[in-house]
Amino acid sequence: MGDYSTAIETYQRALDIQEKYLPPKHSDSATSYSNFGSIYSVMGDKSKVLEYYQKAFEIQECSLPTKHPDLVTAYNDLGTIYNSMENKQKALSSYEKSFEIKLACLPANHPSFVTTYNNIDSVHQSMHDYKTALSLYEKAYEICKNNSQLIQSDETSTTYNEIGSICHSMKDYSTALSFFEKSTRNTS
Repeated sequence: MGDYSTAIETYQRALDIQEKYLPPKHSDSATSYSNFGSIYSVMGDKSKVLEYYQKAFEIQECSLPTKHPDLVTAYNDLGTIYNSMENKQKALSSYEKSFEIKLACLPANHPSFVTTYNNIDSVHQSMHDYKTALSLYEKAYEICKNNSQLIQSDETSTTYNEIGSICHSMKDYSTALSFFEKSTRNTS
């Protein structure tokens, strides 16, 4: 277990220095706020996580171009905390904005899309929108299948497992079993 109070104090000192010497809304301050959010995430304080991720996002939104890759991370962070707080609509909106920016910056078959699809899919799955979730997981599956870097990765195992879970929820047990087995083989 880490020394969270020391980490928070250190990040606060860094933020104080940034606020003293950098212009307001500087992207380095956004990084500090995001770091605070990450610490509070490990500590399980969801309201603090949301507070700091929102501060980081507000700075990045003002200081970066609308399609900047750092906004992908900011939207993803917000999506993750909204999802954990059961605010599915805000989670979905944040993940979709992350996806749109990523799509403007990277080819559609880039390996990082697997995580993006999995994040969006997990929200659809939790909302019992299995058809949408399955179609998106299948896109992630295609990226995994066609990318040698991902064949034995955690992302691929997660994708297999989630497809299996959705198929099980849809009572397609033979397909579910097939994907659960693929997930197990992939992690062995």
